[in-house]
Amino acid sequence: MEDVPKPTEALALAALQRRFRRMVMAMSVCGLVAVAGAVCFFAAHQPWGLWLFIAALVSGFAAQVWFVAAMRR
Repeated sequence: MEDVPKPTEALALAALQRRFRRMVMAMSVCGLVAVAGAVCFFAAHQPWGLWLFIAALVSGFAAQVWFVAAMRR
């Protein structure tokens, strides 16, 4: 019965799973926005598409850092 987590560990694991789901959702949105920015820049020749692409990539990496920082607690 050593494999059964303690109640506090179970709560911490549930919180981490919720945070993981949020990170995956944020990464999905950032990925879609990055693709839209790339299409705007390369296909439609809109200069602001490059900045949208860069902002989406930075935001996606920030979401990953936010998740990894939560694991340190």
